[in-house]
Amino acid sequence: MKHLVEVIIIVGSALVMTGQQPPGDSEPCRFNAAFYPSGLTFRGPSALLVFPCVGRAVSVRLPLSLSALAYSPDGTFLVASGLSLPPKTEYAGLLKIEFNPVRLTPISGSTEVGAVSLSIPASQDRVFIAGSRRQRAGSVRGIFEIGLSNGDVRTVVLDERFVPMAFAGWTDLSLAPDGLHAFARHSNRLELLNLRSGAAEPFEEFWIATWSPDGKYVAALQNRTHPSILLLDAQDFARRKNLGPTDGARIVWSSDSRYLLAQKLDHCGAYSEDYGTLEMIDVQTGTRRAIDTSVCRVYAPTFGWVATEVIQ
Repeated sequence: MKHLVEVIIIVGSALVMTGQQPPGDSEPCRFNAAFYPSGLTFRGPSALLVFPCVGRAVSVRLPLSLSALAYSPDGTFLVASGLSLPPKTEYAGLLKIEFNPVRLTPISGSTEVGAVSLSIPASQDRVFIAGSRRQRAGSVRGIFEIGLSNGDVRTVVLDERFVPMAFAGWTDLSLAPDGLHAFARHSNRLELLNLRSGAAEPFEEFWIATWSPDGKYVAALQNRTHPSILLLDAQDFARRKNLGPTDGARIVWSSDSRYLLAQKLDHCGAYSEDYGTLEMIDVQTGTRRAIDTSVCRVYAPTFGWVATEVIQ
């Protein structure tokens, strides 16, 4: 697949970003010195991995049409899944994209698992997949894990429930740091899963939920149409505080569990529902800071945190 990859480093004004400033000179970007926000934007056959705080991006010609992605906990790589490009449109498996140096590596064995949602555990040696797996007797739905180095696939939990045609089984997968539990939405209903027993407990008050890396908190969106971000005590979900509204359906923890990355939508032309401005949220104080250089630059389902050393 090497011939399918084109990588170009674009620095500074080449992105035509307004208000570009180096690290340390932008107050919102000093909000969390260990990690910087990032995300993808799309230009023709290429995707730009944008680092708005420093006015820099990496252009990658992806050999797939993106359907799901997950950032590694340490912010040094992401794993993406999707369909192969026309004329032969089929599931293309998983692709590991390392940031520094930029390198794209197909994950062997991953074409047998169709991913709807991805989550990478703290060990960073594998990825958990909510989706389907092809077998000789046909496809099965559930949650699976695959080794990033060896491509070994293991079924974690099978989903044997009836799923209406409008839904796809489990989506919006978020692993707990203990590796034994996960949040996922099934047929439009959020559930708390036991990954050993397969038991699913309804968590219907929320649309999505995600654990902090230190396991102390859960950040959850309370409503889909007018969502607010709630911070829950992971030991007692009844203990909570409201961190205020958000426009998007994605919230991402920083690796130190101190900040959330969210997005407020802007009027960005024909695709305004998919782009907006990234916001950093201090979970202890509720303080928010918008990153002006991210305005209309980051595709909503793709933003996350990258480690500082990646962009220095």
